[in-house]
Amino acid sequence: MNRINKDIEKYLEEIKKNLVCSAAQKKTVINDLRNSIYDYVDTSKVTDIEDIYSHFGQPEDIAEQFVSEIEPKKVKKAFKVHKVVLAGVIAIVTTFIIILGFYIDQWREDVGSYILKGPAVEINGDDQELPMDEIVYYKNGVIKMYTIYYENGAIKEQKFYDRDGVLKVHTIYNTNGTVKEETTYKKDGSVKNHITYQQPE
Repeated sequence: MNRINKDIEKYLEEIKKNLVCSAAQKKTVINDLRNSIYDYVDTSKVTDIEDIYSHFGQPEDIAEQFVSEIEPKKVKKAFKVHKVVLAGVIAIVTTFIIILGFYIDQWREDVGSYILKGPAVEINGDDQELPMDEIVYYKNGVIKMYTIYYENGAIKEQKFYDRDGVLKVHTIYNTNGTVKEETTYKKDGSVKNHITYQQPE
C-alpha cells in the first residue's frame, strides 16, 4: 500500500469517527466514499492527501453533511434507542439502591444496639458514677434485654422483653450462676408464672 492509500484510510477513519449513525450506516457511507475517493485518485492522478481534502472536504464537514441528509426519523430513532438504554440503566441502578437500602435497614434491625454501663468514668473533669456492670440491648429503639452482673462477672439479673418492649421473663441468679427466681409475664404485664428455686445446701 503506497503513501496516498494510507493517508486515504486515515482520512476515512476520521470521517467514520465523526459519523453519528448506526454501524451499518457507517459501513455503507465509508464504503461509498472510499469508492468515490479511489475513482477520483485514479482519474485525476492524485498523489497528495491535500488534493483529497480540497476536493471532498474536511472529515468533520463530510460527517456533518451526512447527518443533515439522513432522514430525520432515523436520527430520531437512534436517539430514542439511547434514551431507552439510559432509562433502563437508571431504572436498574435505582432498583439496586432501593434493594440495598432495604437490606441495610434489615441489617440495622437485626443488629440492634447495646448500651454498656460500667465503673465510674470521667466526663469534663468530673467523676460520674454510673450503675455498675449493666448491659441494655435495644432493637429498633425498643428494649429487648437488660442484664446486671455481679462483681465476679456472673449474671445477677436478666430481663427479656417482647417486640413491643413488654417484659416477658425476669430471672434472678445466685452468685454461683444458678437460677434463684424466675418470673414470666403475660402480654398485659401481669405475672403468668413465678418460680423460686431451692438452693442446694
